[in-house]
Amino acid sequence: MGRIWRIVVPVFVFMLSLPDAALAHVTITPDQSPAGDTQVFTLAVPTEKDVPTTGVRLEPPDGFDVVDVQSPPGGWQGNAEDGAVVWSGGEIGTGGADITSPEGEEIQMGQTGEFSFTASVPDKPGDYALAVTQTYKDGSVAEWTGTANSENPAPTIQVIPQSPETTATEEAGHEHGDHEDHHEHTSGTPDPDSGTNPDGTLSPYVLMGAGVLVGAVMIGGLVLLRGRG
Repeated sequence: MGRIWRIVVPVFVFMLSLPDAALAHVTITPDQSPAGDTQVFTLAVPTEKDVPTTGVRLEPPDGFDVVDVQSPPGGWQGNAEDGAVVWSGGEIGTGGADITSPEGEEIQMGQTGEFSFTASVPDKPGDYALAVTQTYKDGSVAEWTGTANSENPAPTIQVIPQSPETTATEEAGHEHGDHEDHHEHTSGTPDPDSGTNPDGTLSPYVLMGAGVLVGAVMIGGLVLLRGRG
């Protein structure tokens, strides 16, 4: 037992001493989406090396349609290029008008950058891996395209079927809307023969007749009282 502890404790201490970036990898949020949905996804890209990150490239899988790309605050520029999404921090010393920082935007070691985009999701459920290439300031790259258990796993989105509750709610909403449209076309048109409006309330004809009847009764009562006097 003593030998086991002499092995386990140093390993545990070593793991705690590792920087967070050494254990991090590119992730995406949310990592689950209903089939056919359209929503905003956010890539979290950490810098694991002592060289800052200056660029990120995302290649969505077949069936994903990117409809919008958001640029992070600062000088980062996000664009859709040839079916891929590219975020660039700019080159050092360019001084371009589109770069707010003259030194370009970077993700330093131990930091994580967030990059968002809006995409429609395929109608077919399944696991979809997104290929991500991370470019460092020295020109080296990290390709996040591996399996879940690899050193460089690709971020994956699980597309799930639409829930029966969601489908039923949508259908009920359509039916309710059709009912309201029909109600708008029929309401407000009284029916003299039935004496009621389509919504079940009394029509003006009935109310008018009731008013005349009440008035006649009151006048007759007054005449009767005066006659007795």
